Amino acid sequence: MEVGKNDKWSVIYHCYLAYFLSGMVILIFGVILPWLIEERGISFTAAGGMLSVMAIGNLMASLIYPLLCTRITEKQATVLLSVIYPVCLFLFTLPVPTAALYVMIFLIGVTKGMITIVNNHAIRKVTGSSNKYLNLLHMWYAVGAFLSPFITSLLTSAGVEWKIILRLLAAACIMIVVSYGTMDFSRVEQDEEKEEKKEKAGTERSFWYLRSASFLLVVGILFSYMGLENVVNGWFVTYLKSTGLMSMELSTIMVSVTWVMIMVGRIVIAGVSQKVAPERILAVITTVQFISILLLVRATTTGMVVASLMLLGLGMAGTFPSATAFTGDILGSSPVGMSVLTGIGSLGGILTPQIIGILVDHFGFNAAILFLVIDGLLLVICGILTIPANNRRKIK
Repeated sequence: MEVGKNDKWSVIYHCYLAYFLSGMVILIFGVILPWLIEERGISFTAAGGMLSVMAIGNLMASLIYPLLCTRITEKQATVLLSVIYPVCLFLFTLPVPTAALYVMIFLIGVTKGMITIVNNHAIRKVTGSSNKYLNLLHMWYAVGAFLSPFITSLLTSAGVEWKIILRLLAAACIMIVVSYGTMDFSRVEQDEEKEEKKEKAGTERSFWYLRSASFLLVVGILFSYMGLENVVNGWFVTYLKSTGLMSMELSTIMVSVTWVMIMVGRIVIAGVSQKVAPERILAVITTVQFISILLLVRATTTGMVVASLMLLGLGMAGTFPSATAFTGDILGSSPVGMSVLTGIGSLGGILTPQIIGILVDHFGFNAAILFLVIDGLLLVICGILTIPANNRRKIK
């Protein structure tokens, strides 16, 4: 499908900007987590719970956003929920009760989930589920995710307080509200007449999601991947610092390096995806992630940690966009289908950070990080099985 300049200016570039800033927002919490633990005196279990609450908000977006779209237009719902970013980021810097922080981080998770649903649905709709443009979309998330820890490290080294950094990011996120407010949603919104026909005959189609082996495998991939991504985003600065192999500054920079590799990988996969099928890409990159996790948990030197994190970044690069492209003909063009997929997959992002936090309090970081091996094993099994699943789908 040919993508014109009008498509890019009216939809695609807006999605790129929103994902770029969303990547900065989500990664900032992993960076400030050690300061929160120290200033608030909270346990690792409570800190893990905070990360899980964000993931719960991400999951709830799959229910809140479609429900809101039934009351107002998709554009109005998107703009309304995007306001949460700047407001809550600013409130997070005020001396509010710890319980209020959980509420705000939940709402931030809702907005993150909404942006994921809107952007992936919009790019799939405008580009015909192009793996290239989906990877470029997620590349911009990686750019924001890379810059967030890196800029934070530079500013804190220069004596800037982390709360000031959050306020600057809150101001930048106003651009998301403006961008969605000026985006051409007519290219994305469902045709009402067609939607009514789908609803009348939609029950069987909805059950089809759960009866499709390909869909269930992608759910397994996203469940494992989103758990892994949330651990990288939320726990890795604290984990790398706790090992004694890296300082706070180097740990923060290494998370940025991981996202640099994700960014590079997504650029490469965006080009490769034009010739290689999504299921084959998934099989390769999930294997790379599993190998890198094994190397990371056995790392005893700074060099091993650096190598394993760089490899992990390359493996993580195209997981979400390739999985989304793989389900193109299953989900169709409905945003509800994307909500179901990201919603179920978000459970991994909810459970994994909390499990890590509990294990850290009881057994320490070295034992807790071993849980990622189980997560990586499920990831690679589902990734490899997408090849035979797709072959059976073609035969049918």
